[in-house]
Amino acid sequence: MATQLTVTQSFPAPPEAVLDLLRDREFVTACVQSVNGPDALVVAHEVFETRLIVLSESPVPASILPGPMRNMLPSNARGTKSETWTSTAGGYCAEIEIAVTGAPATVVAEATLSATATGSLLSIVGTAEVKIPFVGPKIEKMMVDQASERLDAEGEFINARLGTGTVPA
Repeated sequence: MATQLTVTQSFPAPPEAVLDLLRDREFVTACVQSVNGPDALVVAHEVFETRLIVLSESPVPASILPGPMRNMLPSNARGTKSETWTSTAGGYCAEIEIAVTGAPATVVAEATLSATATGSLLSIVGTAEVKIPFVGPKIEKMMVDQASERLDAEGEFINARLGTGTVPA
């Protein structure tokens, strides 16, 4: 059984301004490293006229993993996050996938970035699924908690730039 992920963030700028930040590889790298640590990196950042693809990778600290998963993964396990953004009539949408290398576990989500009266709203809805009997739900909960925490932190990083024009330290 999959565990639900829901994240909502508001930005004080229109969707185009938010996506402009995501089109900037230096900004995305700073965001990924701010949220996931200095060893996180942007593996791919491809900007097209109607599409944006971002693939990032970061270490997965053993301390955040539930015991059963800690024993399954190598000590140098990496988390990956892929985002594919496309334009829509009212803003943008994205397919997001978060995975841990070597683990039968993924978070798959859809994001919509739409205009509001005061800026824009990002809604992310998805599920975590772990195909391990008995401990799957516990690992799914951990993945949803970690994904929510990191997605919220990315939103705060974007809001800091939109509000001040600078990247937080």
